[in-house]
Amino acid sequence: MKIAISGATGQVGSKIVSQLIDEDSCELVLLSRRGVGLEEAERKGATVYTGDVKEPAFLREVLAGVDTFYLMFPPQNKVDDVIGHYQIILDNAIAAIKKHHIPRVVLQSSYGSHLSSGTGPVVGTYLAEKALRTLDIDFTAVRPSYFMENFLWFADSIRENGAVFLPISGEASTCFMATQDIAKAAAEVILDTQWHGNQIKELHGHCDLTFDQIAQIIEKELNFPVKHVDLSDEEAISAFVAPEVGFSRPYAKAFVEVHRAIENQWLRPEFPHSQETETMAFDRFVRDFLRPAIADTK
Repeated sequence: MKIAISGATGQVGSKIVSQLIDEDSCELVLLSRRGVGLEEAERKGATVYTGDVKEPAFLREVLAGVDTFYLMFPPQNKVDDVIGHYQIILDNAIAAIKKHHIPRVVLQSSYGSHLSSGTGPVVGTYLAEKALRTLDIDFTAVRPSYFMENFLWFADSIRENGAVFLPISGEASTCFMATQDIAKAAAEVILDTQWHGNQIKELHGHCDLTFDQIAQIIEKELNFPVKHVDLSDEEAISAFVAPEVGFSRPYAKAFVEVHRAIENQWLRPEFPHSQETETMAFDRFVRDFLRPAIADTK
């Protein structure tokens, strides 16, 4: 089975590559903007193409003969048209899927992708799911919940200020997922040749937590005080467009919108919660990933 993976050096894509590279039944085609970090996979027989999925010709050139295409939208926090970023990649992907008659597509989507508005950048994956379902293909949307790895962005502020600064109430709760578990679930879908038609695989993680509970777990594992700080919309936008962060203003506004949508329970899973007890709990994530990241910032 010839499998193309976009975002092959990303947080999820790189882990999917690790899951599949030693599978005898898989011929991997790895797509990356720069290709850095794919040398070992290339030595093991993967084909690596470097290019920009926003360039119309790139996907049309590299997806010939592919049986399964894993499509993700690389995050781009500097764009002025947040949803337009998704639409360009989606249009290019659909053109390539049609040209090469790719029979199976697995999309890295997001929880909340059943909602057409009010969810910031998640509207982009809503549009992608809607469009891909209309094609004559077998299609699965993998919908992970809030990435635990997002808290790695706050390694400096946790170490220096003992705080996680986000535009969301500390009492707001949602489901959290580590990227290694997202990759495992996605790889299982990719390798499973028995499913057909359109389906959704929603990933809810180990358990729901409030953002205050997140801070409390970090505090317990690091053994120093850590608090969650609810930024106002204006404070958040000002902080995120500052040079040291570098978001575009439209992206900063979309980032705020997605967190407020979580807070008011507009952005939520579509389907009843499954407690995935075999997935990583947040305290283990702190021990294995966040604590070392904080130590590295010293």
